[in-house]
Amino acid sequence: MPEMDGLETLRRLRTASDSLNRATPAVALTAKIAPEDIASYLQAGFASVSAKPINVADLASAIARVLAERPRVDA
Repeated sequence: MPEMDGLETLRRLRTASDSLNRATPAVALTAKIAPEDIASYLQAGFASVSAKPINVADLASAIARVLAERPRVDA
């Protein structure tokens, strides 16, 4: 992303004034998939990490896992 990276984007979401942005799970899409890179994304607050190039089945699986683990919020 030209203006900011995913870590900065997540930081801004987590410090947003509305609770929806603070609680929304995020999946990192990255070419940096060394174990230490993955650990840093998870430590930063990403719910999951998927590698680029994107494999649609892997991404769908990561999203399904994140949604299954997320507490349900009734609107």
